[in-house]
Amino acid sequence: MENYSDVVDFLVVYLEEAHPPQWWQRPNNYIINIHQNIQERIKAAGILKGLGVDCDMVVDQLDNAANWAYGGQPEKVCMIENGILTYESEKGPFGFTMEEVERRLRKLQEN
Repeated sequence: MENYSDVVDFLVVYLEEAHPPQWWQRPNNYIINIHQNIQERIKAAGILKGLGVDCDMVVDQLDNAANWAYGGQPEKVCMIENGILTYESEKGPFGFTMEEVERRLRKLQEN
């Protein structure tokens, strides 16, 4: 997505853990328990950042306010232009494609 850094800022909002072992553990996945405090959530976000997330990242509060507001779990793409939500994908990983997101980014770049 670095091809679009001239027209948009990317931000990852780390939400509650999608696959904690207390609920359901994916094989060969990192073991990240349900967060008991904000420090644990920040540490888990750091693991994701360390896997190559190359943009700004923020962490949702423990009350999951961002997740409730945007319905982001397990993943979702939102585009906000001039303070207005102009694009909101369906929930991922199957509710959107990166090709669809890239088409929208190209359109922004052309304007």
